Formats: sequence, C-alpha cells, structure tokens
Amino acid sequence: MLERARSAELPGAWQLEQADARTLAFGDESFSLVFAAYVLNVLSDEDGTAVLREVHRVLVPGGRLVVVSPVAPSSRYARPYRWLAELLPRLLPWFCANIRLLDPEPLIRASGLQPEQRRYVSRGYPSVCLLAVRDAATARTSPATRGADRFA
Repeated sequence: MLERARSAELPGAWQLEQADARTLAFGDESFSLVFAAYVLNVLSDEDGTAVLREVHRVLVPGGRLVVVSPVAPSSRYARPYRWLAELLPRLLPWFCANIRLLDPEPLIRASGLQPEQRRYVSRGYPSVCLLAVRDAATARTSPATRGADRFA
C-alpha cells in the first residue's frame, strides 16, 4: 500500500514514512495533528497505549489527535452486531485481520490526551470518531488549534 501511495503525487512538502508507531523517529512536539483511522482496534491494548504515548510526545501543546475506530451501533441492532463482530474473527481470522470493536476513549485518556468531541458514524462500518487534544487547558489559545472549534 505504501508503494502505491508513493507513486501518487503528494501535495507540497508531504512525505510518506514507514515506522513503528510505538517508537516514532520524530522529535518531541513535532506535529500539530495526528490522524489514526482504524489503527488502535487492530493493536493490543498494550501496543495501543504505547502508540498513544508516542502521539502525546510528538504533538505540540494544543495539538490534535483524530481517531476513528469501529464500535457497535447504538441501536436495536447493537447486540447482534457485537455478537457477529466477536464471532467472525474466530471463524474467519484471515478475513477479519484482527479487527475488534474498540472504544478508544479510555486509552486516549490514559495517554494524557483529552477527548473533546465524539461523533458516531452509523453508515457503512459503524465507527466512532474522536477528537482529542494535548494539554486541553491550553488548546483554545494555541496556534495549533486556534479557529479549530469545529470537528467536521
């Protein structure tokens, strides 16, 4: 997948890096935004915690993290969906690729990041989108988040 992305034309000074997210080779406070879609739910809680500690380290004060993770829908279909989501990886591990339902908020809080907004997406793959901020007390005045009061 990375090779395919490298063959695409990237905007400006963007670069693609392959790395172990538990030990990033970037300096402290290097990024104002980190985006992790469908990453934490394929990791163990221990590895997910290590990744989020690294995210905390590389985010500037007031920097933002956006996480997307599959969750059970909040409807009458939640119980059958959970049952199926727990059964399928056991029956078809090659098909499910270790995907599990995960509410990442407790892991995010444990890493020292402060969740600010949460949105459920029920179309397609039921998921939760979370916006978290490093050092939330300074987030509203930080240049990294000034004018970023909306999560769209």
